[in-house]
Amino acid sequence: YLKALPSDDEAAALLPQLWPDGEERRARLAGTPLLQQAEAALASLRAFHTEVVAGELCARSPDAFPAAAFSFRRLCWAHAMWASRAIRLELPGGARHCLVPLLDLMNHSPRLAASVQLEHARLQHAAGRKRKAAGAAEGDAGGAAAAGAVDGETAVGAAEPHYVVRCSAAVGEGEELCLNYGAKGNGELLRCHGFVLADNPADVFEIHLAEGLAEALGPHAAAARGEGGASGEEA
Repeated sequence: YLKALPSDDEAAALLPQLWPDGEERRARLAGTPLLQQAEAALASLRAFHTEVVAGELCARSPDAFPAAAFSFRRLCWAHAMWASRAIRLELPGGARHCLVPLLDLMNHSPRLAASVQLEHARLQHAAGRKRKAAGAAEGDAGGAAAAGAVDGETAVGAAEPHYVVRCSAAVGEGEELCLNYGAKGNGELLRCHGFVLADNPADVFEIHLAEGLAEALGPHAAAARGEGGASGEEA
């Protein structure tokens, strides 16, 4: 599974906070809240590596955490894999974000209501089904005994947990299976998953109100306060 994941270089190009060229990041994201979010995420990663990974783990246990294997570049790779692929699953004891092979290959479709559920079921192996069918076709005592043995084998033992993807609509042959990651705007999709949608029904544009809004609104802010409305700060 780990060998099938993107490489360090591919991960570096995935999320804007990991783009190697800071000037390019600032040029592409200038004027958007995503620039500040990406740079804050990068600063947080650097601080975590300096204080926790290098400052604690590698310094205290160099044999278990060799510095070469736990570099900042490798931390960025792990962050990209987790942020872009982890899926929230209901587990015994509560929901957790997990990396699940195959499920992490499913793309996002905002108009599709698909869910992943943990179910328990007894699975009948293909070989067992073939033996059962052969025994029934022979119609003799030996065949009946063989079929009975298969039934007994498949019924014994506790049911095993499996993750099942259930779609709200029929899926045609050859169509891509997708999940709905939730109502996420393009900024969040790019920062967390590394892509955007041309026609995103959940897209938003964040507006950060500047300090001193009351002064900018002038008499309108005073009127709002006089009428019991929100103050400039609350607005």
